[in-house]
Amino acid sequence: MTSVKLQATVSWVKIRNFVHKGLKRLYAENSAKGVPPDTVDKLRKMLAFLDDMQDPEELRQSAKSAI
Repeated sequence: MTSVKLQATVSWVKIRNFVHKGLKRLYAENSAKGVPPDTVDKLRKMLAFLDDMQDPEELRQSAKSAI
């Protein structure tokens, strides 16, 4: 099984940079090439959440509710 670390730089609540080429392609082109097929849906949801955030505090609140 291949794992993909979510490596992105978030600045002022917008994703600005990706370290992983597959994640960048998934975000920019909606192409799953380069990421494990069993992680695509979860990664899309995570990227959409990060992209829709209005305030960095939302990330903290989301993490607390997941506990």
